Amino acid sequence: MQGLVIHLLGRPRIELDGEPIAGRLPAKGLAMLCYLAALGTAQPRTTIPSLLWGALPPRVARANLRLALTRTGRVLGDALETDGATIGFSGRARVTVDLSGRPNQTNSAC
Repeated sequence: MQGLVIHLLGRPRIELDGEPIAGRLPAKGLAMLCYLAALGTAQPRTTIPSLLWGALPPRVARANLRLALTRTGRVLGDALETDGATIGFSGRARVTVDLSGRPNQTNSAC
């Protein structure tokens, strides 16, 4: 199984098990995945809405995040993990990011 491969160098590309999926993701979902991949660790759930929807009221930004997580989760399956506090890649997912140059066996913190 190839897992999730995220190419951030050049035009962002995301593949799941060898199939391109970026066209199936909402734009903000793609941005969120790129952000998480670039940082390499799970992020506080409170920071992402302000990054992606900073011009909107916080309540609306949080609602947009929930919708983006739902839509992105439908494409990624269990590769993305969220809880009440953080969003990151699942410890069960094999995630490779070209910034690091090597596969990243993530845990729940990444």
